[in-house]
Amino acid sequence: MSLRPIILFTACVLFCCRVFGQREMNDPLDMSLVGKNAKADELFFDAVKAKIHNDDKLATELLLKYVSLRKDVPAAYYELSRLSYGDKNLAKAEEYIKKALELNPNNKWYVEQYAAILADRGAYEEAADILSGLMKKEPQDDNYPVAAAEYYVKAKNYEKAIACLDKALVKHVMDEDLMERKVQVYLAMNNVEKAAEVVKQKIAKDPHNGKFYKQLGDLYSNNKQTDKAREIYREAEKLMPNDPEIQLGIAVNNLNAGDTTAYQEGI
Repeated sequence: MSLRPIILFTACVLFCCRVFGQREMNDPLDMSLVGKNAKADELFFDAVKAKIHNDDKLATELLLKYVSLRKDVPAAYYELSRLSYGDKNLAKAEEYIKKALELNPNNKWYVEQYAAILADRGAYEEAADILSGLMKKEPQDDNYPVAAAEYYVKAKNYEKAIACLDKALVKHVMDEDLMERKVQVYLAMNNVEKAAEVVKQKIAKDPHNGKFYKQLGDLYSNNKQTDKAREIYREAEKLMPNDPEIQLGIAVNNLNAGDTTAYQEGI
C-alpha cells in the first residue's frame, strides 16, 4: 500500500484541526463549540488510524460522524469519496467529491478525483475537459495532457486528443511513446497520411533505424496502399540492404498486394 495517500490525508487532518481549532478557541464564550470540535477531531484521527489499518468500513463510519459535526472540512469529503470509489460506489463517490469541491474548488486532488469518477461512469468528454483545465493550471505536470488525450479518444473527440498530445510534445519533443499515440489517434480518424507524417518525423530523426521504415511501410500496406509501401521499402533497402526488419516488411507487403510468388521468395 502506498504511503503517499496516508501522508496527504494525515497532513490534511493536522492542517484542518489546527486552523479550525485556533479559530474557535479564540472565542472564550462558546465553550460548547470547542467541546464539539474536540470530539469531532478525535473522530477524524480515529478515521485516519482505521484507514491505515485497512478498515475502510470503520473509517467511513467515523468520517460520516465527523461530517455530521463539522460540515465545512473538504478533506473529510474527499476521503469519503475515495473510500466510496474504492468500494465501487460511484454515486456516493461523486456526491462526496462534489461537496469537497464546493468547499475548495481549486484543490487539484479533488478535481482529479472527480475526473476519475466521471470517466469510470463513461462521461469521458467531461472528464477530459476537466483534466484539460488542470493542464492549463498545472503546466508543469506532464500527466494531465496525456490523460486528457486518452479520455478524448474514448469520447471519440480525436481533434482535442491530438491537441493534448501536441501540448505534451512541446516539453517532450519526439518522445516515441507520445508520437505513437498520435499515430494511433490519426488512424482512428482514418487519416492515414497524417499518421504517416508522424512516422516520417521519426525517420527524419533516426534515418538508419529499420523499425521506423517498417512501421511506415506497414502503415501504408495495412491500409491498402501497397504501392506507397513498396516505395518506402525501396528507399529503405538502399540505406539498409540487409536489415531484417525491412526484408520482413517487403515480404508482408508483397502478400498484402497479392503477389504470393514474391512473398514466398522473400521469406
